[in-house]
Amino acid sequence: MRLLVTGAFGYLGLALVRRLAAEHAVVALGHAPRVAAALPPGVETVEGDVLDASRLVRGPLDAVFHLAGGGGTARCAADPTAAVRTNVLGAERILAAARVAGARRLVYASTIAVYGTLRTPMGPYRETDATAADEIYGAVKEAAEALWTAQGGVALRLANLYGAGAGVDLGVQGAVERFARAAAAGGELTVFGTGAQRIDYLHVDDATALFARALEHADPPRLVNAGGGAPVSIAALAAACVAAAEKLGRRPRVVHKEAPSDKIWPDRSLAIDLARERLGWSPAVPLQAGIDELVAMMARKEVA
Repeated sequence: MRLLVTGAFGYLGLALVRRLAAEHAVVALGHAPRVAAALPPGVETVEGDVLDASRLVRGPLDAVFHLAGGGGTARCAADPTAAVRTNVLGAERILAAARVAGARRLVYASTIAVYGTLRTPMGPYRETDATAADEIYGAVKEAAEALWTAQGGVALRLANLYGAGAGVDLGVQGAVERFARAAAAGGELTVFGTGAQRIDYLHVDDATALFARALEHADPPRLVNAGGGAPVSIAALAAACVAAAEKLGRRPRVVHKEAPSDKIWPDRSLAIDLARERLGWSPAVPLQAGIDELVAMMARKEVA
């Protein structure tokens, strides 16, 4: 099959292209292919913006995986207008290009943020629960979801991604990546408060496996949660990074600092029963194994 992946040079996009290219012809659309060397041989690269999809997408397609946009909470909040254009209008433009190309399967990378990020309790959420986005990132992703599923597409609501599945350190600055870099360098891992907040972490390889299942399944659900199966406390996450670094002979340490008084840190997680029952998918990468691989990748970068 001939498949289009948008956002192909990002963290999830690069990992997904690498997985799909093992069996299919892949067209990788996105910005700044500085990671093009990490792409498998034979991948067709198209540099450009999803807003120009009608001009950039050429030839027939069997499926489209739309990963472009996103940007995360801080980036979307910094420029809400750009967030709406990239995520909502961008989704519409890709859908239009997909229709012209004859794509029969449409898969969209959504987020746990459509359920909200600040309210308590935070899950585990099911696909039948009401969405309640409370910041611009979740809101624009939810709007794009509506466009996507209205055209018969599938939206995968992803938990927090981590792991070295892309094979390249792209400078992601989530808690896992910050901890892993500090641990690999033998430095300090800062945990605010008790570190009891529990977050749903999904290994990027498990995420790409679910995208592949959504392609292969004859009739996938329109909305599917994709989480790690059990949330992990920040303290446990830091401990896992320290343990991974110690296997490499590094000696990082965890430093506790007082939590900011104005910060709200509710637990949040996803129920993944639907993915298990309908798509036969379950997360397969144990947390410590995924952290070990990530810290080792960061350590190799330190040596280089």
